[in-house]
Order: sequence, then C-alpha cells, then structure tokens
Amino acid sequence: MHYGQRLAYDLLREAGGDRFSMFDLENDAGTPIYVHAKVGIVDDEWMTIGSDNLNLRSWSHDSELTCAVLDPDGELHRRLRTPLWAEHLGLPEDDPRLNDIDDPTALWNERVGAPGSRSTRTSRRRSRPGRHGGRHRSTAAPSTPTDGRGGCAAPPTSRWTSRRRGR
Repeated sequence: MHYGQRLAYDLLREAGGDRFSMFDLENDAGTPIYVHAKVGIVDDEWMTIGSDNLNLRSWSHDSELTCAVLDPDGELHRRLRTPLWAEHLGLPEDDPRLNDIDDPTALWNERVGAPGSRSTRTSRRRSRPGRHGGRHRSTAAPSTPTDGRGGCAAPPTSRWTSRRRGR
C-alpha cells in the first residue's frame, strides 16, 4: 500500500472502527484485479457512479462526470449491488445473504478465501510492483457533489481547463 493509500486507510479505519473493511479482488490465479469503476452505494438508498477520481485534478482539470442517485426505496441500488456482490463473493444472485445490509462486513469476511470468491483481505504492507503500481481495491467513495436533489452534477471547470481547450 502506498503512503497516501495508507493515510486514507488509517483515517477511514479510525472513523469507522469495526464497521470499516477494505478488500482486494483477485482472479483465480491470484493476480489482483484492477477495478476502474467508481461506484459507491450507501445503505441501498444513495449511490454515486461516474468517471471521476476522488482528487482535485479529476474535479478541476479533467473532463469527468459523476451522478448521484437518492432512492429511499433502494430498488435501483439493490439491483446494482446484488449482482456485483454475487460475482465478487462467488455466490448465486439469489443467495439471501446478499440482501442483508445490516452487517455486510460479516459476509465479506466469511467469503474471503472461500471457493469461487474473488475477495481477499487488503494488506497494509507496501504494494507489489505491477502494471498500475501495485494492488488495487474494489472500493469506491462518494465523489462529486450533487445538485442537492439527487441529480447529476459535473465537476467545476477551471480557467486552466478552458485555456487548455483553446477557449
């Protein structure tokens, strides 16, 4: 794990206590899977999905977009989360444990190393050299703020971006 990743991990662990966990995904050969998706789902009521990274450059210099969705019924969020969890944890999509969001960490911890599961525990050791600089996480975090109504909001543009595009 790189220094910045370690700092973020430590802050999240301190804030969340035993409610916080971080997992890696690996293929059958044990090679880390690079997850480029930026998806965050909170309590099956709020989610964000988009292309931006959680950093200033992505919000101010790059052409990125993220959409946040508020759905108190949680139907959209469950329909996205359940097949993703099933795939990562090696479970059938109709497994009732996928519907329990009261203690999701227990299910993920139970499935680490289980047959068909791709989840592994995140190591706090230094990252292994690799194509993208080391191990990659199947984590996501909220990124761009919404317009206050659960709609989409584009990151602000900057004068640098406008100059770069010749405006």
